Amino acid sequence: MADETEPVTSMAAGDKMVDKVVERLLDRADASGAALLGEGGLLTEITKAVLERVLEAEMSEHLG
Repeated sequence: MADETEPVTSMAAGDKMVDKVVERLLDRADASGAALLGEGGLLTEITKAVLERVLEAEMSEHLG
């Protein structure tokens, strides 16, 4: 799987980007009344999405 994002050039830039994404996700969850934990919760869904992307990338790398 090709990486569709631009590489982060410094940890500070990466930290700022992550902070912005987290803030936006929390704002949306708060506005919609979504749970943060538990089945269907924000953290659960983010963890699931990240793990699926990592496993997909690993499989693509392994199979070529």
